[in-house]
Amino acid sequence: MHGSAAIRCFGRDRRLLKPAEFQRVLKKGARAGGAYFRVIAVRGEHPQGRLGLAIAKRSLKRAVDRNLAKRVIRESFRHQDAAVLGGLDVVVMANPGVRSASLAALRDDIDRQLNRIRLKCDAS
Repeated sequence: MHGSAAIRCFGRDRRLLKPAEFQRVLKKGARAGGAYFRVIAVRGEHPQGRLGLAIAKRSLKRAVDRNLAKRVIRESFRHQDAAVLGGLDVVVMANPGVRSASLAALRDDIDRQLNRIRLKCDAS
């Protein structure tokens, strides 16, 4: 991939992949919650931010709803400036209200939670 296509890519180096990585974030991370998403983050050793998604079937029964939530979260995470989330390992969970929310409300909520979590991690 060349040029702008590489920017839109969400490669393995930008994701939390191992259960141990998720556990570290969930145990030690700062938390921020909104109407539709809960975000937990901790400083990591990677220079660019990494994202882990924990979208439970219990929260969103239909696969189409889970996939929508994941797309919105990944898009928002990709558009965050590297200086904003650089060095953070972030896990995002969806609340059941995602199903009934508009796309604009979902984007607004995840952006707000990512900014809040960055401030919390910078303060500690």
